[in-house]
Amino acid sequence: MNPIVNYFNGNFALTISLYCFLLIGVVCVTTLLSKLCVILKEKAHLSDGVVAGLLLGVITSLPELVTCIASVVSSRSGEMGFGDIVGSNIFDLFVLAVCLLVCVWMFIKKKANQINAMTLICTGVGTIFVLLATVATQFIPSLVWHGFNFFSIPILASYGMSIYFMTRNARVKTNSNEGTTEIRQAKQSKLFKLSLAWIITLISVVSIVLITIAVFLTFTSESLILHHWSGVFGSEGKETFGGALLLGVITSLPEIVCCVNLCVHKEYNMVIDTMVGSTSFNLAILTIANLAFVGVYKPENQMYPWNQHTLTQIIVCLVTIVLLCLYLFANSKKIKDKLNDKQSLAINSSLLSLVVITFIIFLILGFVK
Repeated sequence: MNPIVNYFNGNFALTISLYCFLLIGVVCVTTLLSKLCVILKEKAHLSDGVVAGLLLGVITSLPELVTCIASVVSSRSGEMGFGDIVGSNIFDLFVLAVCLLVCVWMFIKKKANQINAMTLICTGVGTIFVLLATVATQFIPSLVWHGFNFFSIPILASYGMSIYFMTRNARVKTNSNEGTTEIRQAKQSKLFKLSLAWIITLISVVSIVLITIAVFLTFTSESLILHHWSGVFGSEGKETFGGALLLGVITSLPEIVCCVNLCVHKEYNMVIDTMVGSTSFNLAILTIANLAFVGVYKPENQMYPWNQHTLTQIIVCLVTIVLLCLYLFANSKKIKDKLNDKQSLAINSSLLSLVVITFIIFLILGFVK
């Protein structure tokens, strides 16, 4: 066992205190990152898709990247890391639905960007490949070589397609967003006076800080899941759910902070860009973690575990993606122009409420012994 995790196992008070402190750190660091990325967007004249979907999506997913790889290497098993990634995707999409539902009146006259829908579809395709990877683990061992599941390749390819859609029309006109509240506030910030090179440097430094926080979050979470709260998460197949509920939710905090901040500034497409971009990158993390798993491979463990909680997570994730795709379709220009405000409100509220209900059902099923 990792000596750091072993130390935390014998100090519950220290573990839970550090865990709470790290959560506060994630919120503070991510708030600064979101401000820096908004300033970068204005200074470099980049599109929402590049800044929110690609840059913020990747940066806010750094905790998932580190925790997934660290948990795989530490435990020599893919269950907790897998639960972290898929659980984080479920929670990200749930938070997106809640934010859109709470702000449904604010966004009622907005139209969804087609790029968001295409990126979400790519994420859905990647999730289907994740399901096929778990099936291969159980029924097609020839597709798994020394711990490497060959379905990791199309999973990574699905993220490549997401990048293609997010980077289309990467640059925007200088004055395209001059009037938004977010840009006006960014220009009033002292950080805006810094050069573009300094902004990029600060983003890199703060990202490293976020990675460091994520490493210790992994150790404390692993100790809580496998030792202190083993009665809840330690039974067979429950590590996956533990990773989803504890690691997945906590490592999604950066996305939550960004999403709430963008909602406050009525940045409709950037809200969706950030969350969908993050979920898409999370799938790529599974492929990276699978490569790391090869180095610590144990025949009795797999990167894509096959159990009740694994299947439940994947199904919930797919259902959530389908509902949000329908939401984006209902808010596309083609459909939006045919509906009045009341009809649009009813459809939007219904679809987003179904996402929330799906998440509640997921929690209930997760705690079933």
